[in-house]
Amino acid sequence: YIDCDFKDMEEDEAETMQGLVEQLARPIMKGRAVIDGSKYTLTLLKPQGELKEVTFEGMTFRALTHHDNVKAGQTTAGVGKVIAAIFNITYAEVCNMPVQDTNIMLALQRIFTTA
Repeated sequence: YIDCDFKDMEEDEAETMQGLVEQLARPIMKGRAVIDGSKYTLTLLKPQGELKEVTFEGMTFRALTHHDNVKAGQTTAGVGKVIAAIFNITYAEVCNMPVQDTNIMLALQRIFTTA
């Protein structure tokens, strides 16, 4: 159960957020994604050496800079750089992840950069 209040949002924004929350529901129910206060952790489907999980604890200036570049029209590579900056991992690590992991990470990123 994910408790979200959509009543103060514009209709299209509420629909977008609802979709993102629904996208996160399955990995949360399976225990792969854990939300603990202001810390969000995802256990990776395909660990990379010692990197077995990634954690998001807030936006850094580096992540915000990449996010602004993506909003200005950069490509998918820019989105990967945003994800890498937010989760404090390298872009190469993002590139080696299965799309299921990057989609969950992208959903978390979108929720917290939209909020």
